[in-house]
Amino acid sequence: MKNVLTFLIIGFSFAISAQDQGKWSLEIRSSYDLYKYDVVEYMNALPTSEVTGLHIIDDKYNYSLGIQSGYKLNEQIDIGFGLTYSNRKSEVTCYCHLCDKIFTPPQETNFEFISLPLFLRYYPLKTKLLSPYLLLGANYRTYLSKEFREGLHKIQMEGKAGIGLQIKVAKNFSLSAESFYLNDLYSISEFSDFKYKGLSFAFGANYHFKK
Repeated sequence: MKNVLTFLIIGFSFAISAQDQGKWSLEIRSSYDLYKYDVVEYMNALPTSEVTGLHIIDDKYNYSLGIQSGYKLNEQIDIGFGLTYSNRKSEVTCYCHLCDKIFTPPQETNFEFISLPLFLRYYPLKTKLLSPYLLLGANYRTYLSKEFREGLHKIQMEGKAGIGLQIKVAKNFSLSAESFYLNDLYSISEFSDFKYKGLSFAFGANYHFKK
C-alpha cells in the first residue's frame, strides 16, 4: 500500500507540473453509494472464515470522498486515476453458517476502505456548456480495519460502468455528476463466492490546468 500511495503522490505531482500542457485536470469528488449482495444464500452475511461471518441486519449509510487526476488523450477521451476513502456503516451480528446461530446482539460496525480508481471517460458530444460522457473503469480496494482484512482478500477489485455530465462554469473550472454501477470481479473471501455490487451517485468539482 505504501508503494501505491507513493505512486499516486508522484502522479499528482507530475500532473501539476505538467499544467502548461493544458491536458491535466484535478477533481475533488464525493458520492453516495448503495450496496447490494450478489449471493442470496448467505442472507446478507459477510464471511470471515469457513463457518463464521457477520450478519448484516441494516445498512446505515455509505459515502465516499476522494481526489482524482485526469489526462486528456484527445477531445473525446480522458483517462485518469485517484484515491478514495469510503465509509460504510452497518448494523451487524456475529453469525455461524453451519449452526445457524447468532453469537452477539446487534451492534454498529464500520467497513472502512481505501480505493484506487482507474477510469476512462468518452465524450460523444461536447458543447461550450455541457459535456455528457460514458464512464468505464475499475477500483482496487482494501479494508482499513485489520478485523476485516484477516478473513478477506487483502486487495479486491471491482469493475464500474456508468454515465456522467460535465458542466462548465468558468474557463478552467467545471462541475460533474455521475451515476455508475459497481460489481466485484471476484469473491471477497477465499471461503465463499460472496460479492458486492452497487450503484453510486457522485458529484465533483474539477480544475482544468491552463494551457
